[in-house]
This record gives sequence, structure tokens and C-alpha cells, in this order.
Amino acid sequence: MQIGPFAPIISAVSTKSIRLNNVRPSSSLSLPACLCSSFNNNQRNLASSLISTAFTRRRRWDILTRGDMLLLFLVALGAVDALIVDGLQVGFYGQTCPEAEGAIRDIVNNEIAMDRGIAPGLIRLFFHDCFITGCDASILLDESPAGDVPEKESSANGFTLVGLNTIDTAKSTLETMCPSTVSCADILAFAARDAAVAAGLPSYDVAAGRRDGVRSNMDDLPGNFPVPGHHVPRLTELFNQRGLSQEDLVLLSGAHSIGGAHCFMFSNRIYGFSEQADVDPTLDPEYAARLRQMCPPRKPDDDPQQAPKVKFDAQTGEKLDNAYYSELLAKRGLLTSDNALIEDPQTRAMVETFARDDALWQQKFAQAMQRVSMLDVLIGEGKGQVRKQCRLVNKQEEQQQQPQQQLEEQEQQPPQFPWFRQHQRPQFPWSRQRRPRLPFPHHPVADMINGFFRVERRCYFIRLLSGGPLPEESFPRQRSTAGQAVTGANMRHCGTLRF
Repeated sequence: MQIGPFAPIISAVSTKSIRLNNVRPSSSLSLPACLCSSFNNNQRNLASSLISTAFTRRRRWDILTRGDMLLLFLVALGAVDALIVDGLQVGFYGQTCPEAEGAIRDIVNNEIAMDRGIAPGLIRLFFHDCFITGCDASILLDESPAGDVPEKESSANGFTLVGLNTIDTAKSTLETMCPSTVSCADILAFAARDAAVAAGLPSYDVAAGRRDGVRSNMDDLPGNFPVPGHHVPRLTELFNQRGLSQEDLVLLSGAHSIGGAHCFMFSNRIYGFSEQADVDPTLDPEYAARLRQMCPPRKPDDDPQQAPKVKFDAQTGEKLDNAYYSELLAKRGLLTSDNALIEDPQTRAMVETFARDDALWQQKFAQAMQRVSMLDVLIGEGKGQVRKQCRLVNKQEEQQQQPQQQLEEQEQQPPQFPWFRQHQRPQFPWSRQRRPRLPFPHHPVADMINGFFRVERRCYFIRLLSGGPLPEESFPRQRSTAGQAVTGANMRHCGTLRF
């Protein structure tokens, strides 16, 4: 491959990742055709992120810096294949648990092979976790240390949550392979990706490095979470509060291409809709009649858990594709929130676009899932923890066990002194304290001073013993520490040394 003047720069690149803080890949920005045509899916997503960041920072295409353009060329040439966003990194467990993603993928595929409802359940579980307090696996907790009722007990979750056992299986497997390494939040993000891929979506990268939260409160949901009865204005408001766009709302609603809903979630549309009509007039009459056959009128003593379940997409209910949008345009949207997308002019235009282009929707859906996976993540040793069991917070003594062991090991080691004290001898009350020797090579000036005091010390004892200076012949020839000769003439008049 000929890469021209960029060859010296690219050959000097030693890393395979680029760190971008607070990056949100923008789907509204398109790359130049000359670049985009040579990108694969992962490179196109990364390049979109780079362009989005540069455009947001400078607001003009014609003044992109050379660094921005170089990054784009590096992406195109495959020199960059990992993106670090908000502290999350693709391939985060490459060194600590390299088989983690593969193990999770195998478990998810096996579970889906036995129960096709696991795929939509994992995607829904992932979205419900991230949308409230961020992607911290708080929805998996059976209890909260603060004594709060956990999120999973909310009416928006409860018995409708599917895939919890799959996450437990993945966690127990990884704890055997790599103890206390892979967080439950990352497991859930990987599992949701693998479920989408198993349902027909092209694979996409998931950055990892999340830590698990230590609190879960179902009171966080009311007023902050979309419900089946919401319309577009309220749904858009909730998504905007979480940093997501109206397009993200339409894209993520496409997950209803698989899975289904219990009858009580839409019974208001087929029974007692209003005083003028018993059935919602926006529903296709044949579709409404079929729903009434599948869902008989509710009785006061009916158990919601025993309510029948209806697929969102009657055509391809087990394949994640754009058929959901075609069903909406045909007035066969199951929930009120589904049907609302074609009643609003702005969202209807998006629905029509995605109904025509399945590949476009799949690409944008993957990018929307990546954006959701970065909502309010916990990163760093000081935040959250890596749970040993996804349903329970680690006990306090378990969290302190490792630091305590490190402290005990440090206590067993000899104390470390600064460099000028490392060679100090043990001191005793009756011993004469001595200055430690300097632990660096001899220096001429230091040697000269040291030699001066050595000679002065000898001269003192000579005068003390002899009562005065002695003849020069009585002193043997010797050398000072500095390496210069010290003769009897030097020592004849002690105190007037000449080196």
C-alpha cells in the first residue's frame, strides 16, 4: 500500500488506541466519500467519532487540524483499531481476562438456542439498567446495602425482566476463569451486544472498563423512565435528559422488532379506549381484532404474570431488522409509545427512512447501543466495585481484605528510608551514632573534603602524643582519599595542609 508522505509518521505509531474524552459518535455527520468508501464498519464508526469531535470543537469543516486529518488517515489505513472513550476501552480485558468476551458470547448463544426470548430480554435488561443511574449493573441487585427496594422490583421491571440467569451463568464462569476481574456491568453490555448479533445484527465493538454500582433504588424510576403509555414529546424529553437524541429514541425503539409485550401493557388500546370507541382507531381493524382474540378482557383477580404475550413484529418476530418500522406504518404498532412514532411528523420521517433501508438502521442502531453503553459509567478504583456475584454487593470485609493483606505484607518488609538513610546501621543507646556513608560513587570534591578531615584527625593525635610537630622523616609516605600524596612535609605543620 502506498501511503506517500505519511509513511514516516505512521511507521512511528506504536499504539493501537486513541483516547477521546466525552466522545459521542454523531450519526448526523457523514464522512467524505473518498474516505468512507474504504472503511469497514468499525473504522467508519471510529472515524465518525473523530469527525464529530472535530466538528463540534471547530464548527467548520475547512479548518480541521492536521492532527484530525492524520487520525482519519490512520483509521483508513488500519493503524488505529481501538478507541478509548470516557475511560472505556475496546479490548479492556485483553491482558487480564482475554477469553472473557468469547466465553460470554458462547453462553449467550447457548441460552438463546434453548430460549429465543433471551435475546430481546438481554437487550431490554441492558437498556433498563443504563437509562436510570447509568450502566452500573444496579438492575441486577436483589438487595441494596442502604435498605432500599431495588430497581428490579419496580413495576417497570419486576417479573418482565428476562435474562437474569444468563448473566449469573456468565459471571460464575468468569469468576472461575478470572476471579474479581470482569464487572457485571461489562458482562451485561457484552451480553446485550451478543444477543443483538444472535438476532441478526452485524457485530460491533463494545468498550469495557465499567465498575459495578453499590446502590439500587426503585424510587429512581418514576418520572425518569419511559413507559408504554408515553407519547413522543415526553419520550424525547426523557431521552434528552440522558444525553440521547430523538433519533436515538426512534433507533432504539427498533429493538421491538424482536420480543413481545404482555396483554396488560396494551389492553387499554383494545378495550375501553374512550367513550367514543372501544378500540383505538389508529390501530388496523384486522390487527385489533386479532389482538382481542389473543388477549381476552382482564378480570380483577387475573394474575399479570399469567397474562398472554404478543409479539411486537408478527412477520419476523425473531429477527432484529427494520420490519418493525414497516409494521408501524401499517398501523400495527403494539404499544402506545410505538404508535406515537408515526403520529409525530419528525419521528414519522425517521420511521419511513428506516423502513426503506435495513442496512442503515442496523448500522445506526449499533451506534445508538454504543452510546447507551457509555451512560454515567463508573470508572476507576475509587468508584464502585467488581462484584463477585451480580445479585449482591461485595461485603465490606471482602472489599477491605485485599488492602489489608497488602498492608500486612508491607509491615513484614523492612522499612524503606530515603536514599541518604538506606545504609544506616542499627542504633543502640550505648553506641556512638555515625553518619551514614553516601550511597553514590566518589566525587573529587567530596573525596578532597573527606581526606582533609582524615588528615586533620591524624594531626590532632600526633600533636597530642608528641607535644609538638615531629620531623618530616618520621612520617611514612601515604595517600589521601582524593588520591594525592600526603608527605611528612604536609603533616609537619598540621592544619596547613596543601593538597
